[in-house]
Amino acid sequence: SNPRQTTNMLPYQQRMQDELSALEDKLEKLYSFCSTESFSNLKEEDKLLLEEQSRHMYHYAEVLKKRLRKSSNVHSTASD
Repeated sequence: SNPRQTTNMLPYQQRMQDELSALEDKLEKLYSFCSTESFSNLKEEDKLLLEEQSRHMYHYAEVLKKRLRKSSNVHSTASD
């Protein structure tokens, strides 16, 4: 895992960043698994469920990124 840290982050921003980093790590592992023979040997229903899970995880990560950008903008204007 590769936690990114910005020195000016508030605790809640750091928690979001940590959550995003962990989620991106899990998503990368899921994407990797989806290209393996083990994945191709799964039942079709299980493959579809994992693909659905990966889409939700991707969208969840996108929302966290938006929240982080928004909180960074609010935080930087508040400290000026």
